[in-house]
Amino acid sequence: MRKVDSEFETRYQTSEILRSVERARSAYDWPLLLKLVAIGLEQAELTDSEEYDLRNAREFANWFTGDLETRRADLEIMLDLARKTADVRRQVNAQCDLAWTQYEGGDTYIARSTADKAYELVKTIEDAGLEAHASNLLAHFAMIYGNREEAQHYFKMGKELSRNGVSPWDESWALHGLAGLPPVNADPALVEAYLEESLAIARRAGMRFQEMFSLNQLGISVQDLGRRRQYLRLARRLAGEIGFVSLFSSISSNLAYLNWRLGLFGQAGELANESLHTSRSQGNLRNVKSALGTLAWIARDSGDQLMANAYFEELLALSREGNEVYHDAVARVGLGRAALIDGRLAEARANLVQAAEVFYQLGQSGEQANTLAWLALAVALDDDLEDAVELITQAMTLAAENAYVMEDSPLQDLWWLRYQVLSLAKGDDENTWEALEAARLALFEPVANISDEGLRRNYLNKPPINRAIGEAWAKEAAWRAMSLAPYTERESTPAALAEQMERIVESGARLAAERDTGKLAEFILQEFVELSGVERAVVALRVTPQNVGAAHVGVVEELPLQWVAIEGIDEIDNPAAAAFAVPFMDEAVLNRAPVLVDAAGDVPAGGIPELHLRSVLVLPLVSQGQLWGVLYGDMRHLFGRLNENDRDILSLLANQAGAALENANWVTTLEQQVTDRTAELAASNEALARQVDATEQRNAELAIINSVQEGLAAQLDL
Repeated sequence: MRKVDSEFETRYQTSEILRSVERARSAYDWPLLLKLVAIGLEQAELTDSEEYDLRNAREFANWFTGDLETRRADLEIMLDLARKTADVRRQVNAQCDLAWTQYEGGDTYIARSTADKAYELVKTIEDAGLEAHASNLLAHFAMIYGNREEAQHYFKMGKELSRNGVSPWDESWALHGLAGLPPVNADPALVEAYLEESLAIARRAGMRFQEMFSLNQLGISVQDLGRRRQYLRLARRLAGEIGFVSLFSSISSNLAYLNWRLGLFGQAGELANESLHTSRSQGNLRNVKSALGTLAWIARDSGDQLMANAYFEELLALSREGNEVYHDAVARVGLGRAALIDGRLAEARANLVQAAEVFYQLGQSGEQANTLAWLALAVALDDDLEDAVELITQAMTLAAENAYVMEDSPLQDLWWLRYQVLSLAKGDDENTWEALEAARLALFEPVANISDEGLRRNYLNKPPINRAIGEAWAKEAAWRAMSLAPYTERESTPAALAEQMERIVESGARLAAERDTGKLAEFILQEFVELSGVERAVVALRVTPQNVGAAHVGVVEELPLQWVAIEGIDEIDNPAAAAFAVPFMDEAVLNRAPVLVDAAGDVPAGGIPELHLRSVLVLPLVSQGQLWGVLYGDMRHLFGRLNENDRDILSLLANQAGAALENANWVTTLEQQVTDRTAELAASNEALARQVDATEQRNAELAIINSVQEGLAAQLDL
């Protein structure tokens, strides 16, 4: 009887643990779930089914927390348990999840083989939802290997099998998979419709993790860059709320890439480095490769070609190690473009040819078109002008036929490269101008609906190709006596103020947390540049005993009160730029008030005003009546004009920066006082110790003398 009671208690306890595990899973409480599973696995006489369920819950939690090694081990044990009990459905589930884990760990070939086995097995039973899941998984791997027809077939199958509530997860997955394939992806409106439907299904079913997948896909697919940013920021916030570490890292990488496209290099670098660090710690090579590629492009456009090459070389090595040709080709494009810049044309051509062949084999039309366009420029610079024109024509035809250029290949880049090749080939002037005009139109289309002026200005003047298009178009348009209004005229809207205010609040929170004066100065400069979109910027800190040597990038001389300056986007240590800025900075310091000046600067004879006249904004950094520094920024009229709204909004940033500098100074001063007082006490203790030692030494000497005297007295008595 006792044995029966004991077995009943064990069964009851295990059932309670499983119910608690399910509640923790529904609440996304991963620490509690992992503790409960550990307790459950320690129970005596677990059935194979109970052990499978416990490990299934843990592998799901580890998918979110990013513990790939433990997840993979649990899935392999689950597969053995399912085979032992001849449970086909559980075998398929375990194989599908194992395939995805192998893929995230970089074993793409093995993952595809596991997915094939899962699909073969699911066909032996009747389970529409599970078959839909296996079909979607095969479609995903078909996309990776460039077989779009196969991917389309399996995603369509997954969509049909999962309809009418059979498997909302897989219906949502199939929809956003189809959105990236022809013929859907040829129609931006249809792409968005598919993804919105995918998002709606996930939300109706209460699947927050699938909701994030759909938001992430919208964030890398819709044409409007402002909306992309909103989708990705929302997806990232949700991923953080439910502790989905691996997806959070992936979304961070996507958001970093988008910020790079927008010219927000500082934010992009922070996000990409965060993603890289997290992905390395998890062993998630898929995310590592994505982050490395993004960091490489950021470094390149920031002017650090050595760092860009280092990232591309690491990406190339990882891709070779995993026999993963797509990122191998991405790295070769980057290295080829670097060689092109350095004038190593043979090396550039070799890398670009190899990359173009890989993209062709994979069916990646956008990347292939982009690579052929860069190859055309390399060939043109090598004086093979006829071949260059043929290559750029081939690239443009390929882009037009697909009507869809991948995210890595902005359409304005292709038109800009066509303009350069035709210019070198001295082709027909009208064809050359048409290419430049097409580059301008393609450049403006993704930001047509962005109301945040700072974002728009950064997008126009920070990415090197975007800036070059603007400068070249302005010169050509002026020669043709055309208005430059398409570039220069832009009205601020209430929505723009709302978006800027949101970014100001975020900046304030981050400023308040920083205590290092040097890092704080660089952060203030980055936020000012990325909020305003100015081309040139300086943050100058008043030198105090606490921050001497903290600011270190560039110096603007002869400013009042001995200022240390950190230079911004370009023209570091440029005396002309410093001389231009100093009078405006002096005025802001003298009056403790913002300076907003339009049309500052001189236009050389025959020059284009929009390329020389500058809009200037200077903001004093004041807190509690104390002047801590000054922010200076300017930009040419071609890329926008700073106005009263900018002055008012950015004055809030200046106030926050002043308070942050005061706090940092106070903390540093307090720390110094503590250090000084500690040193004083240590010196006092040391002196006291020396006195004690001297007293003890003197007492010892006196004791010896007394002993000798006593000995002599004794001898005299004798």
